[in-house]
Amino acid sequence: MNQSLDLKHIKNANAITNEKTIVYVNSFLDVWLLLILSSVGIVTNALTIAVFRHQGWKEGVNISMTTIALLDLIRCVLTMLKRIHGFIELVSVADGVSWSNLTTPNAEFVNILTSYVSFALLAYVSLERCLCVTMPFTMKTVFTPKRTLIILIAIAAFVYLSLAVMCFNFSLDFVFSDELNSTIIILVRSDFYNTHRGVVDPYLNSMSMLVPTVSFIVLSVSSLILLRQLRTSRDAVSENKTNESVLNLPYHKTVKSTFRFSKREKQVTKMLLVVVSFYIGNLVPRVTWFVGQFVEPEFRALGEFQDFYMMAVTLMFILDLVHASANFFIFYSMSSGFKRTFDQLMTCSSQASLQQ
Repeated sequence: MNQSLDLKHIKNANAITNEKTIVYVNSFLDVWLLLILSSVGIVTNALTIAVFRHQGWKEGVNISMTTIALLDLIRCVLTMLKRIHGFIELVSVADGVSWSNLTTPNAEFVNILTSYVSFALLAYVSLERCLCVTMPFTMKTVFTPKRTLIILIAIAAFVYLSLAVMCFNFSLDFVFSDELNSTIIILVRSDFYNTHRGVVDPYLNSMSMLVPTVSFIVLSVSSLILLRQLRTSRDAVSENKTNESVLNLPYHKTVKSTFRFSKREKQVTKMLLVVVSFYIGNLVPRVTWFVGQFVEPEFRALGEFQDFYMMAVTLMFILDLVHASANFFIFYSMSSGFKRTFDQLMTCSSQASLQQ
């Protein structure tokens, strides 16, 4: 009997230890790692916007990538704004908790909304590039820079407005915490949510799953088509060169091949494919996360598996910031024009500082 009680006590102690470990790991990832990544992202996206601004926005790809970089910059700033509570808690735990709750319905939720907008915009960019490659003579005149900008703004506005209801589900209240011996700000369900819960929950669950899922499908299909077009173009050029060298026939590029895949077109398409692959890699766990909530109802906030749920949310935030920070390095390594412009800006900046 005593042995069974001891075993039960050991199991309970191990469960408490494991739970504390999860909480500590999640705290490190959710606060300090995200602060580091958001700091890097703010710098890299600001540099990306500066380079594209210097190059000008006469081409649709520059407009699209600038828009996505701007959204990534906003996400990084909002992430940092929310995670400042980590520094505040070093001085006052109560104030840190209050700051975290205060910034949740605005900074955190707007951050989530912006990530959905980024998915939708890149899905459009990949679809546009796919159409321009498969039907170049038609689509090159359809997707002008001005129309591209209008479409990007329309998509962003639609996604923001479609999911903005999540920002009205909570309100703030002041309560006295016996544990912290201080008055803190807490989140409570808003009157709006309590009144319309039967409509809001199904709607948000559907839209939150629909946007990333549709974006994932569009990105995947467009990527496959672009890869196929790149391979077809490469094989055609290789065959023409072989005919020239082996059969001593003159090498003539077809108009179709030349127009579709000039050196710059190939460069832009390959660069976009790398960016898209990062987004697809981010969307896979997100879609899996949604499926997990349907399979296991307790995999949710305030559910039986809340700790694992929150860690999954944190890991998705980490993936968001990793690819939000990585685009600059992709552009710099794969685009000779971007690299040249950035180097020129850095040289001019260095010379200006030396003259001062």
